[in-house]
Amino acid sequence: MAIKYFYIDDDNLSTTKETAKGLSVFSDDLEIEAYQHKKWPEQVDFLIDHQNDFDGLLLDWSLTQKNESGEEADFDIEALAQQLRRLVIHKKKFDKDFPIVLCSANYQFRQVFSKEATSHDLFDAVYEKEEFNENREVVVKELIELAKGYKFLNKNLKSTAPLSSSLNILREEEKSMIDDRLIILLRQIIGDNKPPHEVSRFILEQVIKPNGLLINQHLLAARLGIDILNASNMKKFTDFKNKISKTRYKGIFSNAWERWWMKKILVWWKENFDEPLGKIVGSERVKLLNNKFQMNLIPAKPTELSRSEMFWTICSETNKPLAIEDAIIAKTKVGTVDWLDDEYYSIDTALQKDYKEVNLLEKDRLKKLKNMYAKTREKNESK
Repeated sequence: MAIKYFYIDDDNLSTTKETAKGLSVFSDDLEIEAYQHKKWPEQVDFLIDHQNDFDGLLLDWSLTQKNESGEEADFDIEALAQQLRRLVIHKKKFDKDFPIVLCSANYQFRQVFSKEATSHDLFDAVYEKEEFNENREVVVKELIELAKGYKFLNKNLKSTAPLSSSLNILREEEKSMIDDRLIILLRQIIGDNKPPHEVSRFILEQVIKPNGLLINQHLLAARLGIDILNASNMKKFTDFKNKISKTRYKGIFSNAWERWWMKKILVWWKENFDEPLGKIVGSERVKLLNNKFQMNLIPAKPTELSRSEMFWTICSETNKPLAIEDAIIAKTKVGTVDWLDDEYYSIDTALQKDYKEVNLLEKDRLKKLKNMYAKTREKNESK
């Protein structure tokens, strides 16, 4: 049976239905049913009465237009999401928890919303509507996996089974790779009878999305020295990923957020090569991989202003591979806990940033770099 979302917007119904139709292209897997907003009490009651008919909600951020009955929305989406979460937490009228996803046609809405710190805990994902066309396959996959994850949590958080089996995130053979403090936090969240949306958010925001225990494909490629920003190399990289499938994270939400266990990557490398992964340059890593698996992977190159090929991180803005010595810590410091990595900029990117956008410890270094490259530029222009 397909995953089903109710989509609530203030656009005219024909436009809303077209948007829903575009996201329902894989109708056997995902169905989006379009609605215009109602007045506050009718809107909440409608969702309560039809809770068995949807697996998640897709909501437009700004309800400013009248619906086809000539009614204006007498609430904002944040208030609706808060009310729904409250009813779920207190087990009033809702028998399940479900993902609430936000969307907007506003230009650069993600950047605007990122400043709305009080709203972040209410929504499981945020999209700009242009992504529904440009990145449709990714959006559809994430909507499906969010709903499936909630179904899993709705069922298993009530179980008395141990954490490793109930969450499918801490498999027995993977416990040794996970920071004990993370295990304690997960057990605490579950032991405190937190609702599925709080558990889901913790897993996504503290384990899966940021790089740390798990890494995304850009960081995986960087640490192996592979250039995946080269389009012609992506097919080869996809074939290579199949060869290291045992290192993939296969727990909750993994079908939409493809991640790898870094510790498993290190073990896999040690089993296949004598040279330690972190002690040889990227091009040598790729050479070893190509010789071992008869492939023709293309090695990554340093950014224009980088000096080293000892790749171990990526620029958070461009995803280009970086050596730590060529990386500048961004102000958004992900590594507030030991199992997560910091975010970095390349020197090339950092030179375009304001000082307030880098970590406090990096400001003096960035000033020196800006002065140095400014003088170099002036010298070249004077020739």
